[in-house]
Amino acid sequence: MRSRSLQTEIEANGLPIFMHSIGLFMRFFQSRDDYAIVAPFFDAALGPFMMPIRREVCRWVQRLDIREVLDICCGTGHQDMLLAETGIRVVGIDRSPSMLEVAQSKSRRLIPFLLSDARRLPFRDNSFDCVLISFALHENEPGLWFPMIREALRVLRPEGKLLVVDYLAHSSGKHRAETLLIRWVEWMAGDSHYTNFRSFLNSGGLTQILAQHPLRILEVTRCFRGMVGLVLSTPEKS
Repeated sequence: MRSRSLQTEIEANGLPIFMHSIGLFMRFFQSRDDYAIVAPFFDAALGPFMMPIRREVCRWVQRLDIREVLDICCGTGHQDMLLAETGIRVVGIDRSPSMLEVAQSKSRRLIPFLLSDARRLPFRDNSFDCVLISFALHENEPGLWFPMIREALRVLRPEGKLLVVDYLAHSSGKHRAETLLIRWVEWMAGDSHYTNFRSFLNSGGLTQILAQHPLRILEVTRCFRGMVGLVLSTPEKS
């Protein structure tokens, strides 16, 4: 019922018909690789909305003088290529072969992109100066958020930085157009994805989830009318 309600709202608010059609196609033609259909046009569809956030991530990494970044759930690798252009060494991992195929073709294999589960990273403890998790927590089941963050902290050096980008808790009554766009993007990814997205927001969003880990929050920046947060943290000293 929730999905039908959202579909009605989308139509009533005039979301471009071609975008809605793509969403329906993706939603009802799922495969074993959730991103097999969307991967070829992911950047074209969402790139314009993502670019301001990606550039802000680059500014943060440069300001902190970080030289090495592990990007967990890197997708098509666009963020990693922007970081690499500034001279930063980047390693990207993702569980979607289709997204990694796009990433590898765009980067001409100059950036290491690895097929890996974010809960079981193929790296030793204390391997990276910075770990980035961008728009990945909310798409997973609540039971996976903690294992993903714990694994990120395992491979992070003691004085390293964890940079997480994801949705903050927000009121659906404000910024209706932006809220609708976000809900449409999450809805078109399928029932389980949309359910996980709603669970993420109902749990308080990014800052509340990070607060349950041994982290010291250093900085929070809000984007996309305050609905997306960039949170910089470092492991608490034991």
